[in-house]
Amino acid sequence: MLPLGIIPSLFILYFIVGGYEGKFEEKIILIAFIIGMAVGTILYLIEGMILYSQMLKYIDAIIIFSLLFSVQEQLAKVAILNTRFFEKKGLPIYGAGVGLGMASTFSPLLLGASFEISLENFLPLLLPFSAIFLGCATGIFIGIGIKRGDKFKFFFYAVLSGSAFWIFTSLSFYHSFFPILAIISSLFAFYIAYRNLPFGMLERRELLGLSNK
Repeated sequence: MLPLGIIPSLFILYFIVGGYEGKFEEKIILIAFIIGMAVGTILYLIEGMILYSQMLKYIDAIIIFSLLFSVQEQLAKVAILNTRFFEKKGLPIYGAGVGLGMASTFSPLLLGASFEISLENFLPLLLPFSAIFLGCATGIFIGIGIKRGDKFKFFFYAVLSGSAFWIFTSLSFYHSFFPILAIISSLFAFYIAYRNLPFGMLERRELLGLSNK
């Protein structure tokens, strides 16, 4: 099932980088994607063993687990992107690469779980692809935050987006309305991140030029 996560992730990455040629290195963004896959595999296996084994027993713990997992995922992105290896000029794009790499490993796991309820509702089958949009969005948020020196604010955006998706996705096993909320939350996060990407890719001198106009 892994190609089901990698192929759409690479497609979205190709869509994201369009128009930003010269502001990032193709080799680095590929490395960012691979690093994201490696880290995502470890994180989501741990999260899957904890969350999926408990979600059908302890509904009241879903919110706590969702928040903790979201914080863990975003901290991983911060740790990866906040290094000298990734030059600040292309950090939002590299953030998208890391986020999509991580999501590409999670979406196949989610797809496998979705098959259990696919006969009742088609919407859960869309959740893996929603997770890919979310991963891209949170990666962009983290990248912009580091580049702009405003890590806390954009980290908060990423954690909030991830928590909402985790909660609604986990509750999808209880009611068919929650997959709709999960899909909407991920697409909304992607929309906000994509709208902020041009701002995030601006250099300091370009920002100063805009402020002086």
